[in-house]
This record gives sequence, structure tokens and C-alpha cells, in this order.
Amino acid sequence: MKHEHNEFPSDMYLMLETAGATLNIAQKGQIINVNMLAFLDMDMKHKIIHSINMPELDENYHLRTFKIMPRAQNAHAYVNAGFLFKINVNDSGKVLAKPTIVFGGINPEFIHASNTESYVNGKNLFDRKILRTALKILDTELHPDHVLPDASPEYRKGLAEALFYKYVLGLSPPNLPKNLVSGGKILERPISTGKQDFETNQSVWPLNKPVPKLEAVTQCSGEAQYVNDIPTIPGEVYAAFTLTTVGQGYIANIDP
Repeated sequence: MKHEHNEFPSDMYLMLETAGATLNIAQKGQIINVNMLAFLDMDMKHKIIHSINMPELDENYHLRTFKIMPRAQNAHAYVNAGFLFKINVNDSGKVLAKPTIVFGGINPEFIHASNTESYVNGKNLFDRKILRTALKILDTELHPDHVLPDASPEYRKGLAEALFYKYVLGLSPPNLPKNLVSGGKILERPISTGKQDFETNQSVWPLNKPVPKLEAVTQCSGEAQYVNDIPTIPGEVYAAFTLTTVGQGYIANIDP
């Protein structure tokens, strides 16, 4: 889908590109290896993805991906992001190699924040001045398009920058103020619960006593059977509304 529609914010593509994966493409009896960026421009006629190669990463690599979406499941991302840094956390956060900073949901042409990647390479990511400059460079690189019904460009740009900041906080920089620690954590949502109370006038009790309707339990449990739950039977007929073209009409007879 990402190959056919570059503007699609594919979560799978973003994760593979963040990790530095490559694809083995089978064509005419041979297999060629391409990176994820080259794959998007590749003519895939009569070719298939044979397998995926994942690079081996040591303990100095810190990979994290994010997806901000309207709901928890079955929704495209407003913005998704992936970050892979080889960083010495014990040595003031020095970036040991050119990192990977990728975003989806910005515009069809944008994948890597290349200027930001180049700037932070070899620098101390935990230095506040370095981080501020990196965010300013990232701000100049992000140019979200405006395609309805997507969220506004301003909102998506702010999301992308906030996710980069959240990633840095998640690396637990030394001497991080307590009020910023939670910014790097993923929110934990417990199981939802609910309770409803009714106020009644007891002078007319029990006429206004709140009681659950008889079918409530079977409906909430999913046991209730509706018309659409019943399989089609032989000889079943359907009805539809139609509009007359000759003026007013009156029903003379109905055969039930």
C-alpha cells in the first residue's frame, strides 16, 4: 500500500525504515536486495517481496516508534514517528553515529528529517542548547500538506516535534527535573469502569423508581439476537421505499 500510495502513513513501513531493514525482492528467478527508500521508487511489476533483513543492533542503540491516532484501533495515524539513535547514555548522551528520524503523515515526499539527523550526529543530545537547536532545525524541515479530512498542518507539525522531544525525555537524561520525567513515558490506561446514579422524587415512589430494562443484560452481553443476526432463509423477500412519479397515491390493500 505504501508503494502504491506514498502519502499513506504506513506503520509497518515506518517501523522497518526506522530499524534499517532491507527487502529481498524476487524477480525472474533471482533475488535483489534494496533498502526501504529505494523500494518506493521501484517498478514492482512481476516482482514480489521475498523476505526482510533486519540489522543486528547492540545495547547502545535505542529504538522507539510512536503513532498518534483518533482512536486505539483501526485508524490511520495523524502522525507516526520512528527514532533510532546509537547513543552513549552514560557519556552525557553523545550520539555515536548518524541517527534515524522518520515521520509519516507529513507529506508524500517527506520521510527522513535529514538535516536534523546530520546536526545531532556526534553531539550531546542531552545538552539543552543542542536539543533546542535540533528542534528549530526540525521545525524548518516539516512542511505538512493540507488534505482534508486530515488534521491541520499546524497540529501535525506540532505533533511531530513533540514526539521527538518525548523520545529524548524517554532516554532518561541525567538531572532531568521531576516534572518532565512523565513526558517520556507511555500513558497506561486501566480497564474502563462506569457507574450511573439517578435522583428520584420519593414522594411518588415507586412509580419513578429507576430499574434496568428487561433486555439490558442480554444486549450488553451480546446474546440478544437482531434481524441482521438471522441467516437468510429460502423464499425470503425484501422491501424498499419507492417514490411515485404520477402524484399522490393511496394504498388500497396490503397482503401481509
